[in-house]
Amino acid sequence: MIRRVASRPVEEPKPKPTTAKILILQRMCDLSQGGRYTEDDIEKFINPLFRPEEMILRSNKDSLSIGSIDSDLKLDYRLKSIIDRNLIWPLHAVIRRLPNGNFAIVDNSRYGTYVMYKRVQGEVILDNGDIICFGYPYGDTILPGQQLGPFYSDVKYIACIGDITEKHD
Repeated sequence: MIRRVASRPVEEPKPKPTTAKILILQRMCDLSQGGRYTEDDIEKFINPLFRPEEMILRSNKDSLSIGSIDSDLKLDYRLKSIIDRNLIWPLHAVIRRLPNGNFAIVDNSRYGTYVMYKRVQGEVILDNGDIICFGYPYGDTILPGQQLGPFYSDVKYIACIGDITEKHD
């Protein structure tokens, strides 16, 4: 005798939420503290589009490209400095997500990219709270790896790195 068992639909297990890192660069322009420019000067001469309050590398992207407003390249963010029009290069810097989840920045410019006031040499791993400056007025005389003292900048950002939980439906 053969027994038939009523079949029930098999429920597939729901995927568990995954955690990924996200990088947010928050603008911290302190140029007005140097006494040469005011916030009004900066707002008057630089369109808000070219001084983003935040630059975000979301969990679904592997890299973030930053360059000048004059660049013909496809960039994620375009910057302009009131200090010197040439301070920001067409492809100034790239931040990429590493396989281990960390973030690294590479400088491609003449005037430098600075992490904690040290000119980027090769690839530099970013830490939460790092200060990143894109360009320096005399950057073409600063050697890669050279440490500077703190300086005022209108293209200065602080790195905020955190975990974000993504739900999969």
